[in-house]
Amino acid sequence: MIKTAVPNSTANRSKNEVRLSKKESSPGSQFIGATLSMSWQLAIVVLIPVVGGFKLDQHFNILPLWTIVGFIIAMAGAVLVIKKSLNEFSSELYSKDDK
Repeated sequence: MIKTAVPNSTANRSKNEVRLSKKESSPGSQFIGATLSMSWQLAIVVLIPVVGGFKLDQHFNILPLWTIVGFIIAMAGAVLVIKKSLNEFSSELYSKDDK
């Protein structure tokens, strides 16, 4: 008797889904995702006020006033982004530990 193997697409799909869910839920991938999310948020929060302050200084011919104000706003925004990211990441970790 010759047995032919007929691939069971449902079984293969479910195995792949299990593998993907394990990869997505690993702490390393969560950390990388949180870091990437935080990095683009920090870039926006820091660059816009500093560059905007610099452009205002050039327009009004006031040397470093608006750049310093933009820097202070950027630092406050950076603290808020970091705090928010840490809270989200720690809540994800604690929710997984409870399960």
